[in-house]
Amino acid sequence: MDVELFTLLSTFNTVTDASLAELRVETFFPANESSRALLLSLDAEIRSVS
Repeated sequence: MDVELFTLLSTFNTVTDASLAELRVETFFPANESSRALLLSLDAEIRSVS
């Protein structure tokens, strides 16, 4: 089972707020349709348990 993802790394740089300057958010996205389908099925499985 291979999952291919690409990532987006966002940083918030502002001179006035030092706490935001340190914040980084990394977001992962499926790189192909089979990875998307697998992630959606895992999400549905997790949601059905909780």
